[in-house]
Amino acid sequence: MKKNLLQKTLYELNKEKQIAGYEVIENEDSFVTLWNCPELYFYGKAHCETITEKNYTFFKENFPFPNLDIAANQRSPLENIYPDLVFNGTSDTMLLETSTPLKENGKFTVKLVENKQDIKTFAEIAMEVFNHPERTQLLTSSLSEDLKVNHCFKYIGYDHGEAAGIIECSEGKEAVFIAWIAVKQAFRRKGLCHAMLAYALNREIAKNFHKFVLVASTEGKIVYSLLGFKDFALRYNYTLECKKSAD
Repeated sequence: MKKNLLQKTLYELNKEKQIAGYEVIENEDSFVTLWNCPELYFYGKAHCETITEKNYTFFKENFPFPNLDIAANQRSPLENIYPDLVFNGTSDTMLLETSTPLKENGKFTVKLVENKQDIKTFAEIAMEVFNHPERTQLLTSSLSEDLKVNHCFKYIGYDHGEAAGIIECSEGKEAVFIAWIAVKQAFRRKGLCHAMLAYALNREIAKNFHKFVLVASTEGKIVYSLLGFKDFALRYNYTLECKKSAD
């Protein structure tokens, strides 16, 4: 599979994270990332140029859970043929290329996640923001395994001493992938997201990383654009029903 910068970085990262229990299933035209906790299978994702008959069959036969999210570079005509393949719209992949440190905001404190208690706080914020508090314990256990990975760095942002936001940077060979960007509702529109991004990216710039990639939400694009991120690829999002759930 010919991968763009985001896909190449994600592929490299998930290969490296197999030490923490993550998996990669692949063929010559696609790859699927599997989360390290079966109960969190929905965080896995398939990547491909487009969904062909070959990929459709590969996903159906090899993904061991009910539904698979697929990120494709092109829209697939198969969505009009197979009712179990649902198109969910597009999302923007953004890129920042810079060797100049970003301006940090001293109003906020940003700390590196270093232990399991930090992971618990990180997971609590993530699941509060993404509206799945019942998954907090599962995510805490899962992300604790990331402490074994030496290229994955999580941060917690604090507003007046209260843990209020999170961000993760994972280092590929050419680029850093930014994920888990989240701020609690009560602390939004104050500059915390910008502050966390600047802090985390500056630590990577100091290590000679100069390319940063992320997948942007509509709300997030405003913040990312202010930091200099530009659109570089459009992603077509699908959900594929793979295996029926047991009755």
